[in-house]
Amino acid sequence: MLLSALIGQALLGLLLAWLSQTVTPTLKSFLQTAVIAAWILPEVVIGFAWFAFLDYDNGTLNMILRGLGLPPGDWLLQQPFWVIVSFNTWRGAAFSMMLFNSAFQSIPPSYFQAADVAGATSWQKLRDIALPLIRGHVVTDLILITMWTFNVFTPFLLTHGGPSYRTEILSIYTYRIAFKDFEFGKGAAVGVVIMLINLAFALVYLRLAHKKPVEAE
Repeated sequence: MLLSALIGQALLGLLLAWLSQTVTPTLKSFLQTAVIAAWILPEVVIGFAWFAFLDYDNGTLNMILRGLGLPPGDWLLQQPFWVIVSFNTWRGAAFSMMLFNSAFQSIPPSYFQAADVAGATSWQKLRDIALPLIRGHVVTDLILITMWTFNVFTPFLLTHGGPSYRTEILSIYTYRIAFKDFEFGKGAAVGVVIMLINLAFALVYLRLAHKKPVEAE
């Protein structure tokens, strides 16, 4: 689940950032505002909004499906894994988009102008020019969203870790062990392991951030 959510956040953020470079300023502002809104809204509001969207009886998604003559689905029960992956991807893509957007703007426009003269497509410019130049930003993004995804707790509002613990991410698992099963020692041990994992990612990030000025010289 963690790997799927990380790949989804990074890819969606990258595509949105690249798309915002090719649209008009008005559409770019609308796109960025809509995406960032999903990131800055309180987690409780976002969690209950998704629950209302996916509810079997009165959810917006099932109402749309019924209106189209399609069968509704009990998404939180039948597809809990993909619900959590989609939720984390949708909510976390905003950070990746902002980071990649800044990275793209740091690339000299003459690179893309030369590619336009050569007849390169948008995909070729992204693959051959943009991605090699922002490789460090990609690594930074993956490290930071990994740390964020390790600690996210909002999916608990959707599935409570169920059904049958199928959506029990580390933060929810720690909560269940410590405050539902009252195994405080085990819960504390899991919490320490999560902290050490986050510390390792933080050290890698700080090392990469420290290297950048040296490489620029």
